[in-house]
Amino acid sequence: MNLTHDTLASMGGIVLLVNMFLGGLFGLGSTVKFLTKISLSYLIKTG
Repeated sequence: MNLTHDTLASMGGIVLLVNMFLGGLFGLGSTVKFLTKISLSYLIKTG
């Protein structure tokens, strides 16, 4: 269970970095999606 959670957390971090990069390239639309995914990741990690 812990291994699965750690793996998901690591994958989430990679996704966030990719979204940060894409947000810089494509502007506000991607930035909004990026912020949404940060919020979702935070909820998943705390849940």
